[in-house]
Amino acid sequence: MAETMAFLELFPCCGTVKELCGGLDSAKISAVEIDRGALRMLVSAWFSRMPAPAELGWLESRLREEYGLRAVSVEADYPRPKAEPAPKKEGGKRGGGMVLMGRLVRQEPVPMSTLSADTGDTVIRGEVFAVDNRELPKHHGARLSFCLTDGTGSIKVSRFLRDTDPTRGILDEIRDGMYLTVAGVVNYNRFDDDIAMEPRSIQISEPPEGRRDTAGEKRVELHMHTSFSTLDALTNVGKLVKRARDWGHAAVAITDHGTAQAFPDAWKAGEKHGIKIIYGMEGYFVNDVDEKLAVHGLENGRELPLETDFVAFDIETTGLYSDREKIIEIGAVRFSGGEPGERFNTFVDPGKPIPEEIVKLTGIDDGMVAGAPGEAEALRAFLDFCGDLPLVAHNADFDTGFMSVAAGRCGCDFAPVYLDTLVLAQTLMPHLRRHKLDIV
Repeated sequence: MAETMAFLELFPCCGTVKELCGGLDSAKISAVEIDRGALRMLVSAWFSRMPAPAELGWLESRLREEYGLRAVSVEADYPRPKAEPAPKKEGGKRGGGMVLMGRLVRQEPVPMSTLSADTGDTVIRGEVFAVDNRELPKHHGARLSFCLTDGTGSIKVSRFLRDTDPTRGILDEIRDGMYLTVAGVVNYNRFDDDIAMEPRSIQISEPPEGRRDTAGEKRVELHMHTSFSTLDALTNVGKLVKRARDWGHAAVAITDHGTAQAFPDAWKAGEKHGIKIIYGMEGYFVNDVDEKLAVHGLENGRELPLETDFVAFDIETTGLYSDREKIIEIGAVRFSGGEPGERFNTFVDPGKPIPEEIVKLTGIDDGMVAGAPGEAEALRAFLDFCGDLPLVAHNADFDTGFMSVAAGRCGCDFAPVYLDTLVLAQTLMPHLRRHKLDIV
């Protein structure tokens, strides 16, 4: 489309209210952006005077109905007073109170929590974030766009700037972290589906002083988290160290959760502000020992010498699950002084048929366990054989687990000290790929 087009030529549906916005017959369209997927339209228009929010609202409603859109936003441009050039401090840097656009703002700001679509002309002050200034060469201009927050709320500040606008250089001035006082009009922006402020004047402000440390004897904070502590803190490292300096502290400790990533930034900030950095970290304790314990049952303070007598044992069962399978054989040997001694062996009647795969694996069939002691009798005989001696088995958790469940069914006490030679072999012979008993 041409650089500009008469408003009513493009939107004749608005011809019934020519008197709006200083006269629609003199209004010009500079750009139209349509989002077909979202059914939204953004219209950049020039009017002979500043339109009232209600006038823009009527135009947006009329265009939305005419074209069957979900949202229409009319961004208004109009004759403005020539901006006063912003004075600069020595060295070319703009300081607090320096005007970036429009005139010096003398009105006191209102809390952003009080802003609404009906606020209209007002003044706000806050910290800049989410700067999204961009050039729009197709529209012969640029978009000034950033957000402000004062801690009570936040709002987007947005305005279209023509190439000929004397304040266009402000695009390079606005940065995250600045404190600005902005005067302008707050109304509902249907294109963003939120309220926004169109600025008339913008000036740099001094950031709020914030809290002070008035203690005579300064302390040192030994527990500070930064934004590197995931889901725990948002504090910028540089700001943290600067605050310690402003409060007259001599040092500050960085103790992030499980990371040292803040250390380089902390070091730079410490050098810049003359603050000693105490480097720390809240580490995570990973227990990689208990799951690999070879000896169990000494938790109650019982002590046994390494050369103590012990009972090596093994069992065979009807399956792998102790809650529904039964023991079919118990074998054991008492060792004294490292030498094998008395032996114990018994079949156990499980009271159920032995599965075929277990017969193939163990060589024990139903006929061999017929007439053998039952579970309770066999278990008590085994416990009498062991006495208080510690037990030794390969993959002992399996064997002692079956014994423990059986003891519970029979009303027997079973809480022995036992050693697992599987864990012992895995620890002492890591070169082996497998640690089956016959391999070990």
